[in-house]
Formats: sequence, C-alpha cells, structure tokens
Amino acid sequence: MAEFVKIELTFHARAMEMYTQCYQSLSTQSQQDDLQVSVSQTAPVRLFCGRSLAFSGAYKKPCRAVL
Repeated sequence: MAEFVKIELTFHARAMEMYTQCYQSLSTQSQQDDLQVSVSQTAPVRLFCGRSLAFSGAYKKPCRAVL
C-alpha cells in the first residue's frame, strides 16, 4: 500500500509541476497576439466545383479545397 501511495504522490507532484509551467507560460503570453495567431490558422476553407461554389448545389465536377 505504501508503494502505491508513493507512486500516486509522485504522479500528482509531476502533474502540479507541469500545470505550474503551463500557467506561467500562459501568464506571459499576450492575449491579442494569441488571438491573431488563432484567427490566421483557422481560415475558412472554401470548396470550388468548376466555376460554381460547392454550397450552391452544383456538384457536377469533383470539388477541391481552396485556402
């Protein structure tokens, strides 16, 4: 039983160390910079099928993604 408790305490101590590092990293990060990076990486993907948009109902040609 003592070995189990020792293992569990070691696990939780390491987890607390990692959470502390994450918190410190987040506290030094600018929210505005983070928002700009998030928006730039989540640009919407449009699908084009020939000359018409995929959502217009014209599915005559295979669609391809356009960033």
